Amino acid sequence: QTCALPILSSHSASPSPTCASSPSSTSSLVNPLTSICTIIALRLIDHVGRRTLLLRSLLGMVLGMFILGLAFLFIPASEDGGADAGGWAYVALAAMIVFCSSYALGLGNVPWVVQSEIFTHELRAIGNGIATGTSSFLSNEKSTDERATQRRTYADFARSEERRVGKECGSSV
Repeated sequence: QTCALPILSSHSASPSPTCASSPSSTSSLVNPLTSICTIIALRLIDHVGRRTLLLRSLLGMVLGMFILGLAFLFIPASEDGGADAGGWAYVALAAMIVFCSSYALGLGNVPWVVQSEIFTHELRAIGNGIATGTSSFLSNEKSTDERATQRRTYADFARSEERRVGKECGSSV
């Protein structure tokens, strides 16, 4: 809940300057892949092992975030405040896919499986309820103050991207 996955999902911009792209197109690609990796991880968890999945997941997340940071260093900013799409934008997209897939393959679901196994049968419902409630409260609490600002900023960004894409396609938005 506290890693960069929610930020990547909600603030990802399109790396492609084509007319079919929009700020939500990257999320439209990454989120289904994350769901598929979650399903794969649920099948692998008993065969590969929890520790192995967690360690490989963390390695993939570190690698993906490192490459994403490098890609952001090399994507030049354009005059209007947007980013010129180039080869590094596609590297950033690939790094986001590596990060999100790695998260989904291990750290996204292994703790929830372990949590359901550590409580005795008599305490499982109460323990899982408290753990889930605490996780939800903490993940929502840290972002409550920033939500209005983030939504406004993202909406402004999305409108500017739509105008930019509309200009490139020759239509008025």
